[in-house]
Amino acid sequence: MIPYDPRQRLVSLHIPKTGGTSFTKVLEQWFGDRIYLHYPDLPHMTRLAPNQPGLLAHGHFNIDKGMGLKDSYPDATQFMTVMREPFERMISLWLYLNRQSRAGHTSAIDGFRSFDHWFATLEEQAAINPGGTGFLRNFPQAVTADNAARVFDDRFIGVGLTHRLQETVDLFAERLGKPSLIVGQENVSTDAAQPFAHWRAAHERAFPLEHEVYGQALRHFARQSAVAA
Repeated sequence: MIPYDPRQRLVSLHIPKTGGTSFTKVLEQWFGDRIYLHYPDLPHMTRLAPNQPGLLAHGHFNIDKGMGLKDSYPDATQFMTVMREPFERMISLWLYLNRQSRAGHTSAIDGFRSFDHWFATLEEQAAINPGGTGFLRNFPQAVTADNAARVFDDRFIGVGLTHRLQETVDLFAERLGKPSLIVGQENVSTDAAQPFAHWRAAHERAFPLEHEVYGQALRHFARQSAVAA
């Protein structure tokens, strides 16, 4: 981890289905009109943040769609993010996409007969491109077996955890020099994965890089908490 440099723009990676709605509200209170949202699927919510002191760029990035962080911010030097346990995040995404599909919206699961079918397709993709699945596509650089253990070391000022979101906000407040805020969790189901529990072992086998990176996030969070204490 690196210290926050307020003289440089900060980029916050909003990984889908990690409590981002709640965390975004905190960031908006902290940065006010100095936050630049980045949601390429919603052009009205996307504007580039110049590299000026005290600015924050926050939103979705996807290295596989030509919308990677470095595509928009090639000179970015400091990042932050919130992580969720990979299997729980996948189930939350599946349930969200199902709701979208049932509501008549175009969904990434359109054409898939079942969770089994969707999972098998993602498993095949992971076998071909291990670093191109799930949340790994949101990182500034391609994640590989060689760099997964160091993915947060050189450019991240902090990493938070969805299931400890209040502690995450407290830690980021300390690192950014902001007041701590009471956060409510929105759009996060803590038990969503339970009916799919028998898929967990298969997920760990199919997506080992995701679990390695999440393990690193847990270790970094524990160290950050120890320092703050």
